[in-house]
Amino acid sequence: MPGALLLGSLAFAFGAVLKVSDLLQEHGYRWFRGSATAMGALATALLLVVLRQSDDLGRIFWLAVLLHWILRGRIDGLNHGLFATASLVALGLWDPLLLHRGLVPFAYFFALFTVLGVVHDSYQYEADLAGPPWVKTFFRNQHLYWYMVIAGHLLVAPLNVALAVVGYAFVKGYGVFYSERACAELRRVGIVPPA
Repeated sequence: MPGALLLGSLAFAFGAVLKVSDLLQEHGYRWFRGSATAMGALATALLLVVLRQSDDLGRIFWLAVLLHWILRGRIDGLNHGLFATASLVALGLWDPLLLHRGLVPFAYFFALFTVLGVVHDSYQYEADLAGPPWVKTFFRNQHLYWYMVIAGHLLVAPLNVALAVVGYAFVKGYGVFYSERACAELRRVGIVPPA
């Protein structure tokens, strides 16, 4: 359990740093020149440690996440390209037979994250998209479907506490800066929101 908590802490930090790099790259926040890239480099270091310490199912989970982000066009700047490239290269070097041992869990994670992610994108970017209010709420709050996919790993693998902790922690870390109050706290370190 201590190992899962450590991995969860690192995944939470990865999510929070990734969101800050998004704010700097895409949302008009300002810090210092090259700050989005610097945060991307920090996110890279955090994710590489998570990957190095993860078991097969954890690595398969992250491989599916990375590849579905690429497919959905979410790797859209140097800050994202750093962690995606470094992670894919690291996984290929550390464990070239990973997919051979875990094709079913990979297919599960990749298919669900891709399909649900595309639906999420549709509701996030197309305000007039039809659908019941509960469906719109479910998909606009992307953390809800992430939790569902993570919990569903029991359909393709035995219970993996570390995976559940890491997945939940990452989503919570990324979601920290969805709050205006949390974003206002960024000023304490000199990160300035858009005017």
